[in-house]
Amino acid sequence: MTDWKSIAPAQLGAFAEPIIIAKLAESGYRASRTSAKGPKIELLIDLEDGRQVLARVKSLRGPNYVFVLRSSFTLDDDHAMALMVFPMDYGQPELFIIPAAAWRDPDELFVAPDYPGLKSAPEYGIRLSSRWREQLAMWRVRPGAPLPLSYRASPGRVLQRGDTASPPDTITCHRPTPTA
Repeated sequence: MTDWKSIAPAQLGAFAEPIIIAKLAESGYRASRTSAKGPKIELLIDLEDGRQVLARVKSLRGPNYVFVLRSSFTLDDDHAMALMVFPMDYGQPELFIIPAAAWRDPDELFVAPDYPGLKSAPEYGIRLSSRWREQLAMWRVRPGAPLPLSYRASPGRVLQRGDTASPPDTITCHRPTPTA
């Protein structure tokens, strides 16, 4: 078993890619790396109905912050983030497929900072707290379960492919209502 805390943060992405492909295969999906050059890792996930989703691979260890630049991440139904959360010790990493639409309605989990007047470019980020498993539960990839590629931000506002009933290979996700 791997001691994940001994892996440098910059190396986690290299570990994440093959693990993500294997976890998707366990769930009956084929994923392959795109031919994109550069530091970003993207996977093309084939769905049962012939559609494909382009997923940006991001990884981190425990509660933390991870982001993608807005200029390189499209908020449409054909994009997602494949987030691999590595444990702080010897446990098993967990995979979450988060539809890009989650950032259309930013909140304390899904953030979209602009950084006006600063050098940093605008980004879409995930700010994981100590309750990250609870926060991301609806997007966890489970063997045999459909991928969570639809998104419902709040009652009455549905953000999903074509704004019609969910296709058979997706589930509609409901964002948890924050408690006071």
